[in-house]
Amino acid sequence: MKNSRNERIVLDSWRRCAQAGLSPDSTRQLYPLSDQQLKTLCEQSHNDISAFESCAVPAAASLPKASAFLLVSQQGILLKKIPEFPLFRLFRPGFSFSEAHAGTNAVALSIRHSEPMWTFPQQNYCTLLTNCTLYSAPFTPDRSSVTLAIVTNRKQISDWPPVLLRQLISSMSLELRQVTRSHIRQKTESIHLTARQRTILLRIAGGMTDRQIAADLHITQETVQYHKKNLYRQLDAENAVRDVVKALQLGLLSLEDLPV
Repeated sequence: MKNSRNERIVLDSWRRCAQAGLSPDSTRQLYPLSDQQLKTLCEQSHNDISAFESCAVPAAASLPKASAFLLVSQQGILLKKIPEFPLFRLFRPGFSFSEAHAGTNAVALSIRHSEPMWTFPQQNYCTLLTNCTLYSAPFTPDRSSVTLAIVTNRKQISDWPPVLLRQLISSMSLELRQVTRSHIRQKTESIHLTARQRTILLRIAGGMTDRQIAADLHITQETVQYHKKNLYRQLDAENAVRDVVKALQLGLLSLEDLPV
């Protein structure tokens, strides 16, 4: 059943490519981003790339020859390939797997349908991918910022790509949870709320207006607004509600602190 669905999705993609007038021999805009745009994208994906490097390097020892792991942005832009070797020289950071640029391929289809996808050499639309078998899967169902893939020149393969990719996704998930906890800990250590800021934050959480807070604390509304602006800046929040949420996320407030 899964194979027939995969084949239907591939066929639909071929139709879209043909209707769009994409030539199978096309090599147009395979690297659509400028150097600065690619640099910005990589900076935004820093944690994902770091986790991928940490986990894919040891996992690559289990890959057959002429195979590699790929980390791809949700826009279809290749961020990292491990290991590096000449066979897939075409796949360097900035390469676009987008259907509009590279035609039908498993990476584009996996991003489009948010599920694992295969494409074998004869199923890839563009001739530049006719020596590639691709297996791609979203990082996790609730985290859609990146997609992982395996590329190989092998025509006859069993179930090792899904197995290896699941293992890589599992180890990357653990790595990123640790990075997130470390980031939250560093962020918390860098934020120091004054007693007055904490008092005002608790009253915000209780639903009090600036006027009510000012009257309750015997200060002016301007002073309340001054402290709120500092809280927005320190907690990187755009409004009072986000202030409270961020303070809870960072452990600066606990649910027990909040007024009932």
